[in-house]
Amino acid sequence: MKSFTRNLVLTVAMAASLSTWASVEIKGARFNDTYQLANQALQLNGAGVRVKIVVDVYAAGLYVAHKDHNAAALISQPGPKSMHIVLLRDLGAQGSPDRPEVNGCHGKTVKE
Repeated sequence: MKSFTRNLVLTVAMAASLSTWASVEIKGARFNDTYQLANQALQLNGAGVRVKIVVDVYAAGLYVAHKDHNAAALISQPGPKSMHIVLLRDLGAQGSPDRPEVNGCHGKTVKE
């Protein structure tokens, strides 16, 4: 009985410590379950991949103070929010024609 109790306590302690290292991996991009921003712990609300035709373009994760499945509730949450985007392929200056503006370049080469 003593051995069982000790093993149970060790198993629970290990499971609790693993949750602090927990993360989600999508197509090689890793998103931690929590993220610290402005002295506030944010939680990973969700993550996914943007696919263009058959090409994985980027993986993104949204961090918020409180998880929610309602988009309007997420947007109206007070406090910081953070979006982490990891490119899954190389996008040069002439990359995807429908990608959003990047540093004011609009897909054009900038000369200094």
